[in-house]
Amino acid sequence: MSDNYPGAAQSGSDRFHTQSAEGWQAFFDRYSHIVLVANSEALDLQTIRTEYPDDALFVFFNKVYKVLDDSFPGHAILVARSGMMGANIVHRREVADVLKFFTTDKFLGILNIRTAPEERFSPASAFNGAKVLHGDLEPLMAGYYPPDKIPTSGFALVAWMKQLQLKPKIVLAGFSGKRSARWKVFDVHDWTFERIYFRLLAQRGAITSAEHAGPSRFDMLNRHFPDAKDGEIQAAINEALATRLDHALTLIDGLMSLTKWQRALDQAFRKARPKTRKQRALDRQAKQAS
Repeated sequence: MSDNYPGAAQSGSDRFHTQSAEGWQAFFDRYSHIVLVANSEALDLQTIRTEYPDDALFVFFNKVYKVLDDSFPGHAILVARSGMMGANIVHRREVADVLKFFTTDKFLGILNIRTAPEERFSPASAFNGAKVLHGDLEPLMAGYYPPDKIPTSGFALVAWMKQLQLKPKIVLAGFSGKRSARWKVFDVHDWTFERIYFRLLAQRGAITSAEHAGPSRFDMLNRHFPDAKDGEIQAAINEALATRLDHALTLIDGLMSLTKWQRALDQAFRKARPKTRKQRALDRQAKQAS
């Protein structure tokens, strides 16, 4: 694999850098299912594995130690998301930490992706000898996602696979978009947009969920009021949600006022902290550009 790789300046020069769309189709179509595994602590991966055949491909993302305790025995690929400093697991020196969970010959390697213009690939040589593929999804995401946010890796993969029209069944595992006690969700992503997108895909049979979800609120209300039209039920849901949101915003406004001095103290500490490696590198880039 060549170490020549596109940075942000070459955005769009080659949408799928490592191989053609036909090559990616052949790469993924070898499997019966493609199970995308979110880094959710609520996920029961051992149970999920037993529900899919041996020729299922499991797709993991970045910090797999959130969901894996030992080497994963099945077919697997690790998606390494890029940021401004290259692949996040490379920049954070976590390559060895995540690769130790993939020690069998069923591990296909690392797929380094970028989804936004400022994100940069890392060269294959930066991944400790693992096989590396590069996927430039930024041109696909342009105009596909709310412009003030950036897509999660999972969303970008689903949108890409949808465009590739793959034969395997696409399964989402642990894609709740909810913050847990240990792991946070990042505000740079539009979680509401993504959840709606996934729900609409699921309703059309394009994807399925590994979790056995019960009936939705809409389904239960439709059962209770069989004479009501869908629009009437949806309007009632919207009104109830709007009322709850107004109440929540009132409470949030009160909390913002109450925590004003804590936030000021936090900002003071942040300014006093030494710059991170990323901040120092960005400062050097800004000086070179000027």
